[in-house]
Parts: sequence; C-alpha cells; structure tokens
Amino acid sequence: MSTLITDQRTDTGRDLNAAELKRQIGFATVLSISGGNAVRVGPSVVDFPDSRTGYSVRVRLEADDTYTVQRVFRRSGKEFLHGERTDVYFDEVGEVCYYASCFVSYDADEWVTKA
Repeated sequence: MSTLITDQRTDTGRDLNAAELKRQIGFATVLSISGGNAVRVGPSVVDFPDSRTGYSVRVRLEADDTYTVQRVFRRSGKEFLHGERTDVYFDEVGEVCYYASCFVSYDADEWVTKA
C-alpha cells in the first residue's frame, strides 16, 4: 500500500553528516542501493535514489539520535511512501537500508527487519 507524501520533514533540528551515514551503511551497500549516489534533501535528510526505477531510500536523522528509513517512489513530481521503519540505531541502518532498496523482493510489510 502506498501513501502520498504531502508534508516531508527535512529538518529535525539535527544536522546529518552524509559521509558518516555512508560509512555506517557501508560502501558496498550504498553502491548496491543507488550506485553510490546520495542526494541531500535537507539538513537532516539524505536520499539514495535508484534512477532506473523511481524508487529511493530516504534516511532521516531524528532528534533522539535514531534514524527513520523510508522507501519512497517518485512519479510525476509526487512522492509516495512505500514503507517506513522508525527508531533505527546506527548499527542497524545498513541492513534496514538494504532491505528498503529491495523493492522487487520485499513488499512494504516484509522489508521491515525485526526490531
């Protein structure tokens, strides 16, 4: 089930260090998700887009020092949420991002790893 994203917070009061996030996710995982591409959406948000499919993995640093990982689909200037996991700690972010990028294999309910 997809939900149209109408209001997306890009600033949670925390500045996200994109280089540190890439290191936490892992170089090979970032390559497999987006070919190494990372797009800064706001002070607290980074997208890892897959330009072939319209999907991207969006990572937001929350005020409580955890991450929110979303699977986002873009079409015609609109964004649709295809799954989300909140309260992701730094040591889990690589695995969660990888499963979020596997949109063909895992639907919105399956890609969420066990909390």
